[in-house]
Amino acid sequence: MRRVPAGNSGVLKPISARIPLPGPFPQELIDKIIDELQQDRLGLKACSLISHAWRPRAMYHFVGSFFLLNLRSHASKSGKMVRSLPEFIRFSSPPPCLASLITQMALNCLRKFGLLQDVMSYLHLYPNLRELSLEDVGFSDFSPPKIRTLSKALDRSPPPPLRHLKLTRVYFSGCEQFLSFISMSHFNEVFRIEMHDIAYGERPSKKTRYRDDRACSDCKTLAIEHRPDPGSDIPSFTMSLARREGYQSAGYPGIDIVGVLGESVTNMIVEEKRGTDFKVDSHLCPSLYRLTWTFHDIESPHVPCQLKEFASLNNLTHFRLGIKVDDEIIFHVRSIEQGDINKTMVTNLDKALAPVSSMPSLQKLTLPDFLHHSGWLIKSGKSARLVPEC
Repeated sequence: MRRVPAGNSGVLKPISARIPLPGPFPQELIDKIIDELQQDRLGLKACSLISHAWRPRAMYHFVGSFFLLNLRSHASKSGKMVRSLPEFIRFSSPPPCLASLITQMALNCLRKFGLLQDVMSYLHLYPNLRELSLEDVGFSDFSPPKIRTLSKALDRSPPPPLRHLKLTRVYFSGCEQFLSFISMSHFNEVFRIEMHDIAYGERPSKKTRYRDDRACSDCKTLAIEHRPDPGSDIPSFTMSLARREGYQSAGYPGIDIVGVLGESVTNMIVEEKRGTDFKVDSHLCPSLYRLTWTFHDIESPHVPCQLKEFASLNNLTHFRLGIKVDDEIIFHVRSIEQGDINKTMVTNLDKALAPVSSMPSLQKLTLPDFLHHSGWLIKSGKSARLVPEC
């Protein structure tokens, strides 16, 4: 606040020192600002109160994800929190202004079939729901006909067209139950399936925190996508699943899903599980364009064999090599840099990568930053497509 003379009276008249706000921002700029704050809930709340132009985008990020945890299996939680699941099930008429904003839903610890069926039967109330995540669900505890029962229940209340299905620590009795679940007609429009620690066998006890897990799992993470170019004749996931008759299970969910859906896969992300050598036959994925593969043991003889297999992917345009960095790898790299030991590990990796880096179709080869040490990659480093990981 400052004062100026008011006419000839000599009296000081107060005026405001506030700087006037500029005119309305373009909506594109408003959306960009809010998108940068999508992980800041206090910031999103503040943005939603600025004006009508700011509110829709802020609310989209603020309530776009819904996480439901069945807290009956967590005895340490309060009684009020434990009642969250039945309250959700009774919540048969969510406010349309909020229900339409929810695009992602995570359902955790639904270990009884009745609860799982009840909750999934309410998905139709969220018209813009596109991503469904299930975590810590033991389908192997349910009898085989339960998948058909669940499908019939969803027929009565069809969920919205889901695009992304994410499964984390979900256990199936075997290949047929697993494929029956993902081939339900309610997942016909799914183009991304993401799996983390999926296994065949009994769900381990929660009391041991999964230390007694003896189920058959072959990789830590496997994500597959179907994103063909316009006009492409690559079959959809639904078409490949419909043609699975006669498929013989390999005994592991990761290999099974690639064996059945490989022809439809255009993008794939794999992180190997420690102690296992997850292998993919390149002939199963003729349309694979983008591949990210993270090895746990870079010195395993499995690594050059798998890289050689990748060189047969005739349509591969982008390949990212990941290495699970632990104390042993850090020590090894530092020892090479200091000249304390030879570079056998790097030399072998360089030779194994050479066929991949020289593939005619390849546009970009991304490697961990620590491998871009001067003089390390001789053969594969000749490729102009080689770039460090950001």
